[in-house]
Amino acid sequence: MNAYLTDEELTKLATYKHSAEKTTLEKLYVEKLLVPIEKHLFPARWSANTITLLGQMPIFLYVLYLWATQNTVMREPIPDSSFVMMGLFLQWFSLNDCMDGMRARRTRCGSPLGRIIDEAID
Repeated sequence: MNAYLTDEELTKLATYKHSAEKTTLEKLYVEKLLVPIEKHLFPARWSANTITLLGQMPIFLYVLYLWATQNTVMREPIPDSSFVMMGLFLQWFSLNDCMDGMRARRTRCGSPLGRIIDEAID
């Protein structure tokens, strides 16, 4: 048994591009919710990186808040409301993560720095 790929298999692997149809729910979510928000809610001068960072801010600030207000020994459990808040902040981040990619593709402003910021922060 050969553990290595042939040249043909390597070429196929290097040029492979995944594609799949969007589901009905995905189309509704993107076209009816995220596209209008991305185009009209955020100022046109904001880059995709700005939207990425905006999506991360609530999580970062809330973690700092919890760290500052909870004792370091954690004698008492974290309140349930904190888990609900973090869930909402993760949803906010997820929406912003979708919209930053849409903004970058729509404005054709992708850059190596933006790619690093997006992938590192995600």
